[in-house]
Amino acid sequence: MLRLALSSLVWCLGLVLSTSAPVMAQTTPLDTTRYELPALEVSATPFALSAEGAAFALSAEQRSEEDVATIPALTMSRLAYGVPGLWIGNRENASTGERILVRGLGWRAQFGVRGVQIVLDGVPLTAADGQSVLDVVDPAFLREIEVIRGPASVFWGNSSGGVVHLSTRPALGAPTVAARHLRGAYGLAKTDAQVWLEGTPGHLHVYGSTLQEDGYRDHSARSHTRAGLRGQLLLSPTRRLDVVGALARLPEVLSPGGIDAEAVSADPQQTRDIAVTRNAGKDILQAQLGLTYTDETAAGQLRATVYGLVRRLDNAIIPRFIDLNRRAGGLRLTLDSEAGRVAWGAGLEGKVQRDDRQEFGYDTGSTPSATPQTDQDERVDNVGVFGRGTLDLAPLFVSAGLRYDRLFYEADDRLGTGDGSRTLDALSPSVGVLVQHRQGQLYLNGSGSLEAPTTTELGNRPDGSGGFNLSLEPERIWSVEAGGRGYTGPLSYDLATFALFVDDLLLPFEVDDITFFRNEGRTRHLGGEAAFTWQVRPGIDVVTAYTYTRATFVGASESGVAVDGNAVPGVPEHLFRGVVTARRGPLTASLEAEAVSAYPVDSANTAENDRYGVLHARLSARLPIGTTLLLPIVALNNVFDTAYSGAVVVNAFGGRYYEPAAERHLQVGLALQWR
Repeated sequence: MLRLALSSLVWCLGLVLSTSAPVMAQTTPLDTTRYELPALEVSATPFALSAEGAAFALSAEQRSEEDVATIPALTMSRLAYGVPGLWIGNRENASTGERILVRGLGWRAQFGVRGVQIVLDGVPLTAADGQSVLDVVDPAFLREIEVIRGPASVFWGNSSGGVVHLSTRPALGAPTVAARHLRGAYGLAKTDAQVWLEGTPGHLHVYGSTLQEDGYRDHSARSHTRAGLRGQLLLSPTRRLDVVGALARLPEVLSPGGIDAEAVSADPQQTRDIAVTRNAGKDILQAQLGLTYTDETAAGQLRATVYGLVRRLDNAIIPRFIDLNRRAGGLRLTLDSEAGRVAWGAGLEGKVQRDDRQEFGYDTGSTPSATPQTDQDERVDNVGVFGRGTLDLAPLFVSAGLRYDRLFYEADDRLGTGDGSRTLDALSPSVGVLVQHRQGQLYLNGSGSLEAPTTTELGNRPDGSGGFNLSLEPERIWSVEAGGRGYTGPLSYDLATFALFVDDLLLPFEVDDITFFRNEGRTRHLGGEAAFTWQVRPGIDVVTAYTYTRATFVGASESGVAVDGNAVPGVPEHLFRGVVTARRGPLTASLEAEAVSAYPVDSANTAENDRYGVLHARLSARLPIGTTLLLPIVALNNVFDTAYSGAVVVNAFGGRYYEPAAERHLQVGLALQWR
């Protein structure tokens, strides 16, 4: 399947080139002397950095308004094909969300995102305990994805093995009103709408969507309503106020869960009977609001962000029913400035998290018991102080940064079976050197990162008592990387090699469908990344990204059996993705290929997910009618009807590792834009 996807992409590229050649022959010749790339501004850090001074691996993927209108982005996995080192796997399970890995970090997450910091429109989605929940993110409205591909705790603190910054802001001059309706296989119906208002004192962007879907697998139906806003008010020529809000209501998100290899072979759409009996899934309400004040002072750029969120979760899983109410928020202050050849930044950040958790067993069927098995208040506070400076010795740039984090955990067990508190602290350094040359940069960087256990990992105690498992220690991540990026003619490139080590590994293991954790040994991640963007000729673009990651255990054991030297489960060694886009007149066609090598799904390496290659195709048209633009869309996913599992449940109990992906299926839609 790996060769199939690669050969399919090459074959389709050849077809596009051959069919488009006559058209290109009669257009203006391509200027091969110089191809200007847009400047890469990095907003995923607290400092006003650009690629010129960023001595670490970073990527940015931008989407045009036409892409936003014509790419049926139901999951984030379809938006990061050009970013090496980043893998977003679609679990075909909206209840657990997408699986996000950066250089193999984040592999142990059973739901949500671990080990990777997520920021939406400048507001962190990663809570104080390091868990990120993406329910408020609708990929259909994302315009830009920026990724720091490696440890970045010096910027964002806990759980920053990588940073993914998401932006919904439309470009200036975007359509005033836009809407889209999408229909597809498995009962899909989705409607998006957005309004973009520009004015002298500022601008406002409001968006929303509704989604209904039966799902590919049994017991995987979902219902979503999402809304958001992003506004900016200019208070003076040097001061502004930004507001960001998001709301998600998911009244029904069913969970099919993982199944074993025998079940996958018999019927990949099936789920376990017990998942249906328990009505496994989630009922979610989440709302958040953030305000950012920016002032260009004599001392430098001052930025202050305050944000808060509320989250209500009713989560039926097979062994128990979870009722969680969360209040969380934070404050972030940064000051960026320049003095001669030195650019510097400093900041202070605080996060708070308050969870009211109750967990119940079941009387019969899906009816929870009246008496809770767990009933406790959970508290996490995180305070960080950080700074970074860059010395400009052009063409040489030298940078260094340091952050101190202090985390406080406390559990108040109302059942009296166990309380406890814990304080953790850590220093996270970063140092780098960058050399600028005429058409690119070379860099070398070393950094450290902190990943503390989440409240879920602390609260799941093997002895069944309440409170927190105070024996768990945080992971420490140390990384060295070297790379280069730039362009030559119509070809831009991004190359990197890395080595990172995770100490005091938090290793997951399942007992009777409940996941527990323990510190066990370390992991070593060695690899390389390559991404290329090639304007073959006007109207034809090729984007490719390849990642090699060799992640292995060092000094770890599983149930008393040494796994030293085994591959880390859930991390493919080879990952390739590529996109070919061709535009001719009003038509745009694209082919997207993904190829993933086989990888183990358990720490003992006794089972693996088979290698696969998959190809998707899309066709759209631009049909202007006065001030209205119509954009019909047709998308065929999994063109060759490949049977594969797009994600796995690592170390799942009973061999239920696999989450099969959808077969070949069609989606059609119509987008409208008014100016």
